[in-house]
Formats: sequence, structure tokens, C-alpha cells
Amino acid sequence: MKNKLKTHKKQITLFFFLLLFISSFGQSNVDTLPSKTMEELFSYYEKSEEKEEKIRYIKAFLKVAKREKHRQRISAGYWVLSDLYEDDRVLKYSDSVINLMSEKSIKYYPSVAYMKKGYYYQKNYQYDDAIDSYLLALEYTEKHNSRSLAFSIKNSIGSLKRRLQIYDEAAIIFKENLKYAEKNDLKNRRLNSIMELANLYTDSKKIDSAQNYINRGKKIYLKLNDTLMLHHLNMNQGIIECHKKNYNIAINILKNEASFFKNKSLNNYLIYIYFYLGKSFEGINKEGQKIRAYKKVDSLFQLEKPVFLFIREAYEVLINKYKKDNNLKNQLLYINRFIKYDSIINYNERYLNRKIYREYDIPKLKSEKETVIKQMKKNNAFFYFVIIMISLIVVLLLVLFIYQYYKKRVYKQRFEEVINSKEVVKAVKKTKENIIIPKQISEAILKGLDEFEKEQKFIANNITLSSLAKELNTNTQYLSKVVNYYKGKSFSAYLSDLRVSYIIERLKKDAILRKYTVKAIAKEAGFNNAESFSKAFFKAKGIKPSYFLKELEKRDDNLL
Repeated sequence: MKNKLKTHKKQITLFFFLLLFISSFGQSNVDTLPSKTMEELFSYYEKSEEKEEKIRYIKAFLKVAKREKHRQRISAGYWVLSDLYEDDRVLKYSDSVINLMSEKSIKYYPSVAYMKKGYYYQKNYQYDDAIDSYLLALEYTEKHNSRSLAFSIKNSIGSLKRRLQIYDEAAIIFKENLKYAEKNDLKNRRLNSIMELANLYTDSKKIDSAQNYINRGKKIYLKLNDTLMLHHLNMNQGIIECHKKNYNIAINILKNEASFFKNKSLNNYLIYIYFYLGKSFEGINKEGQKIRAYKKVDSLFQLEKPVFLFIREAYEVLINKYKKDNNLKNQLLYINRFIKYDSIINYNERYLNRKIYREYDIPKLKSEKETVIKQMKKNNAFFYFVIIMISLIVVLLLVLFIYQYYKKRVYKQRFEEVINSKEVVKAVKKTKENIIIPKQISEAILKGLDEFEKEQKFIANNITLSSLAKELNTNTQYLSKVVNYYKGKSFSAYLSDLRVSYIIERLKKDAILRKYTVKAIAKEAGFNNAESFSKAFFKAKGIKPSYFLKELEKRDDNLL
């Protein structure tokens, strides 16, 4: 299941990074950088909740590692970066780990990097590349006799082969893993292997074998109390009952399990449940409930895009249903979705069993699609309306693109103006006009404001008009008038501008401060929260503080 794949990836990532990072700190004789600097970077990474901030901290960590020419730390940095991205940079950074460490005689190198590539390829339906990567990972584990890691790799290979209906090969792999887990008394891994075998025999409709492993799994559950595994086994039991044509029993079991998996948002399990609910409803001639179940399969596929071969059957049923009802709109909808699904399947056709192709082949389906479109054109003018709307959307997107391009240029110009200017408090306004305040009092207030600015008392977050008036031995009315007249702004704007100017100067000079979150920087400047800080910063400089920090980081990168 996709959710299990994600969980396993996170566990491997955390384990591997801690192994590299902690072990590299132990080698103090090759580390000339003060340890607190590295610990600080690592602490920032751990505490950060924003993905972009995590990336920024790890890149900083990587720069230090490169400067020190420390291979293990560099590999750790690349490894974590590969886990923070979801595009082809996963492959780029994984390959960097492999290139750095292939010749090192270290137990977990570079197996886990090949595993990461395998996960990426599998997620993107490149199953041939996924299996090749898993096999390379397995080769390195055998070199270092890493049986525990080999177990995980074999499990990934077996799961992928099961998904592609290569059942015999998958069964051999899972049974080898089960034997290893039993021999070494690894209860969780034993349950995992039994679970995989239960899945395999359930999918291949080998009812007796499936029932055997379901029963074995439930016995182990009683010792481990693994709730997810129990519900998974119950789901398999429901599917087995469907295979045995005990449709009402299957429906009761699967409906009960649907509630659990909905609460956990485990959509890939729900796809199985709704498909076999559809099959069971079909078995007792409940047409409406069957169609609703298969529509759920379609909705979940749109969310997750899993390559489960049985999904094809659900689309065939939906297309036939709406073809029979002469519902052209829904017929075309499910034809299009079927073609999209089939394009994913055919991407990996050299691994697929061709017997899954039944009534519909794609050329025939595309021909039927054209027939439906032509008929819809004759019936209404909706098609032309769609063309007009698409054109309008394209124009709108073009306008938005131009706007974003212009906005980016303006922001860049504003950043340069801020970074190249010296942030200072503006001089007091020179005037001969009377503001109906005795000159001696206004001069005293101005002198007090000058000291207030020089001593940077404005960064205290509890400053108010009343508190400052009290400190300057005046009243709020006089202070407000002096600030409005001589500073040319309200008291709150005056206070905000002082704080913004102050923090900009600090950010220019203090690389450590630039690593803080926006919320933390706001507190440093005297603001009570990040929102008020961001608004004040944008009002004063025309750019957001997050953008300012990002551009500062880019500038630092270019200087290295």
C-alpha cells in the first residue's frame, strides 16, 4: 500500500540521517568547525515546521560540510535534501550520495540511496526502474551482510511484484522474509511478512492459503496489538468472502472496515474496500449500490492515482452502465478517465500480464469516445462553449503570468533598494508653523524621542503612546501631535517604521538572525506577532519579510 511505503520511507530517512549526522560528530579530529555551529544548524532543521525553512537549514549544513570536505556529512546533507523534494531532485541527490559513498566500506552505503530511488520510481509508475534500483540496493546489502536492510528491500520488491500480478516470484520473496523473521524472533517483521502473504493470496484468489495467513496474522496481532494490521486482515477477510460468493458476509465486513480507514484517511485501502463492495453488490443484484461503490473507486483513484489492475474493471462497469442509459455526458467522463488510467498502466506494459485486457482495448475505446463526442455536438452547443471558456482561461492565465512577471521585477527592485540603502531614522521635520504646543514642551518631547530612537527602546513590545508619554513626562495628546507633525505619521506608524528599519539593518549584518523564523524575527523587532510584523514591513518597504529573507539567502549563496 502507498501509505505503508510513505511510512517506511520516513523511518529509513530518519534512521539514516541520524546515523550519518551523529557518527560524524563523533569524529572530532577531522572537524575544525566549532561543534555548536553545527548543532545549531541541526537544531534549526529539527525545530522548523516549514518545508522551505528545512531546506534552507540543510543547505547551510551542506555548505559547511563541503567546506570541511567531510564526506559523511555531505552525504547526510544530500540524503535529507532528497527526502525534502518530490520531483526529480530526489534522484539527483540520491545519486550524489551514491557517487560519494559507493567505494566506502560502510554498512548502509549506498543501499538506502538506491532504495530512495526505487521509492521515487515506484511512486511515479516507473516500475522497471524501481525494480532495478531495489536490486542494486539489495546487492550492496549482501556485500555488507546487512540482513535487516535486505529484509526491507526484499519487501519492497515483493510488494511491487504482487501489485504487477507476478504472484509466484512475490510469494518466494515474502516466504524468505518470513523465514528470516521467525528464525530471529522479529515479531513485527514476522507480522509484516504474514500480512504481505495474506495480501498476495487474497489478490490471486487462493482462498485456503489466504485464510491460513489471515488466521496466523490475527494470532500475532493479539501479542503486538497492531490495530492497523488487524483492520487490514479484516479487510482481506471481507475480500475472501466475496471470492467465496458469501456476498452478504463480505458486505458487512467491508462496510465496518470502511469506517476505520476513512477516519485514518487511508485511501488506498478504501479503493480495495469499495471495489469489492461493488463486486459483492453485483453478486446480490443491487445495481444502484454497485454503481455507487465503483464511483467511489473512481473518486479515490483521482486523489491517489494508484496502479491497481482491478480499477480497470470498475471503469468498464461504469462505461457500460451509462452507455446503456444513453447518458452521453457520464459515458464520456468515464471513457476519458479510463483512457487516463490505461495510459499509466501501459507505461509499464512490459511488466504487466496481458490477460487483464478484456472487452475494451484502447483503440476501440477512443473510437467510442469520438462517437460520443459527435453525438453530443449534435445535441447541444456545449462543446463550443467549452472552447470559448478554455480560450478565456488561456488569456486569463497569460494576463496572470505577465502580472506575476512584473510583480517579481518590482519586488526585486524594491529589495535592491532596501539592501543598498542605509536604514536610518528620518530627520525631524523643519518648520516654523505653530502646532499649538509651547515650544519648550515640543522641544523637550523631540529630544526625548531622539533618545528613545538612539537607545532603541522601541523594540520593547509593550510600548504604547501612554507609556512613552509617561516616560517623557508629557501627556498623550502632546506626544501624539508632536509625532504626527514632526515625524509626519501616526504614533503606531512611527513605532512600526522604527522597528522595521532596525530589524533590516540587523538582518543585513547578522547571518544567524536570518535563520530565524519570521515569527522569531518579529519578536526581535518588538512586534507581538508575525502578522503585524509582515504588514508593517510590507507597508514600509513594499515587499514581504519572507521574500526579503529569501533574497538575502540567495545573495549569500552567490557570495560563497
